[in-house]
Amino acid sequence: MSKQTSIKEDDIIEAFRYLNAIKSIKGKHIISIPDELIDQYLKYAKKRIRLCDPKKLTWTCPNPIASSRSFKEKL
Repeated sequence: MSKQTSIKEDDIIEAFRYLNAIKSIKGKHIISIPDELIDQYLKYAKKRIRLCDPKKLTWTCPNPIASSRSFKEKL
């Protein structure tokens, strides 16, 4: 998981510990997500209100040539 996300292993473990979703058995970490935690998340996800549709958000660099030059100048 750490390699796939580039998040430090210790940070991932600490986040799972905070959520009570990890167990340590003989020095190995086992992810064990309680049903209550899943239920809480599902309730939260249903209530979440989005102010805009993420699919309709686009970003383009205002001036890619200028951005490229300023980046090279910093090197």
